[in-house]
Amino acid sequence: MTKPFIRVQWGDFPIYSLAFTFGMLICIFLLIRIVKKAEISVIKEEKLFTSVFSGCFTALVTSKTVNFFIIPEINKLPLLERIQYSGFTFYFGLFGFLICFIILLKIFRLDLSFWLNEIVPLVILFHAFGRIGCSLAGCCYGKEIQSHFNLHYVNTEIFPAREIE
Repeated sequence: MTKPFIRVQWGDFPIYSLAFTFGMLICIFLLIRIVKKAEISVIKEEKLFTSVFSGCFTALVTSKTVNFFIIPEINKLPLLERIQYSGFTFYFGLFGFLICFIILLKIFRLDLSFWLNEIVPLVILFHAFGRIGCSLAGCCYGKEIQSHFNLHYVNTEIFPAREIE
């Protein structure tokens, strides 16, 4: 299947990446508002943002690299092509984010239960934007089928696993 792009003057942008970026920007904006409402010290605020952005970086790395171990065909490619074609897996990114975030909250002695309660809705919101991008791009988890519950996409009937999930 081909992945749809939005063509602009500066080049082509994958729809999935645009949805992902838009969701990330909204979550960062909301996180800043949550931190301001929490009225914590500047030092704790810096530690919290360090924890969040370190978790986000870890999420990007784990969402890309864990696929190397799951999809054997990818390991036959050179490293740069392996990184390009491995795709992003939300759940591996989620686990990487949560592990890194929780460890850093414990190291920085920040209130774990409070900040997890504040961050989890943002993760769910980010996931929703990622799923919208996946649905628009048609890039993952669609198995070709012939049944009553299929979606028509680029001359192929696929089972809508993303939407059901």
